[in-house]
Amino acid sequence: MVKELESLKLKLKQVQTDAADVKKSIYGASTQPSNVPASARVLTNLSPVASSSTSPRHVNLASSRKRPAAVEPATSEKPWIMDLTLVAYGSRLPNNRAAAIAKYLDVAVELPPKHRLPAVFTGMSIRSILGGNSKHHVLLSASAKEFAVNYGITNYSKPTMEQNPWAPSGPGKHGYWFCRPVSDKKHMFHRDEERHVFMGTSQSGGYHYCGYYRVAGVGWLTPEEWKSLSHPNKAAYMKSICRQPYIELKQRGASSFEQLASKLGKGDLLVPYVQLQCIEFDPAFYGELCRANDSFFEKEGFALHDRVKRRRITEEGGREDDEYESESASYFENEES
Repeated sequence: MVKELESLKLKLKQVQTDAADVKKSIYGASTQPSNVPASARVLTNLSPVASSSTSPRHVNLASSRKRPAAVEPATSEKPWIMDLTLVAYGSRLPNNRAAAIAKYLDVAVELPPKHRLPAVFTGMSIRSILGGNSKHHVLLSASAKEFAVNYGITNYSKPTMEQNPWAPSGPGKHGYWFCRPVSDKKHMFHRDEERHVFMGTSQSGGYHYCGYYRVAGVGWLTPEEWKSLSHPNKAAYMKSICRQPYIELKQRGASSFEQLASKLGKGDLLVPYVQLQCIEFDPAFYGELCRANDSFFEKEGFALHDRVKRRRITEEGGREDDEYESESASYFENEES
């Protein structure tokens, strides 16, 4: 009997050791806090630092974003700073574009004690919390949810890295977005426009909240910069500006995606871009956002992809295209163009 007990103790100790090794392989030397919500369990590197914590509160960011968020003295438990890098799909930011945003210091991102890992949002959870539709850049109107109204949120963006490889690589970072051609005026940004930003990937269907941003500095990619983009990035951009190929290709003077790629490569058609400067990451607001996200998943369950039928009717009564549905074209099957 004693030998059996000793054997069971050894087995239990081995199981505990194996579990600790698994946690280390995922989270590094530090193990995951037990109170982390399911929606926040992602693979990322975290480093403990001495910092401050905040208690979430309802504020109107339209009036509070110009001042630092109020903070309380640090508790005995140290909050965590996230070190999260979103996948950029192999398109390196050119040196001159990188230098233009290097003058901005990254915004310090401090997570509330109860949300120590960056939460994973989905298109559905974001719409459930804020309102709007499945488009990447959303202007809220009658569809605004109570959360958005309480915080004075009138717009937000949730683009993907596939279409925007120069986008901010994580919370508090700066970057660029590619826009539709200038002729599509309704899709252009106003100078110095400000908005909340989520970044994600259509491949995973997941998003991370990156902060509150100022959109400014409109310019155009050079033909060389266009050619430097990876094939998946170029394909994703062309699909995004030609949701209805037979109509929009013709509008852009092309009869196929191959011709469109050629026009972009020669500079006959220019890709506009805007500069993104993170100006605030409010941990109190983020804590409330995470709680709303957790509540959504508790009710609806966790599913990353949110595919909808093409030209579905939105809450605003307009028609929109599925972000993820791809067009069949031989160009997108090529390895490079």
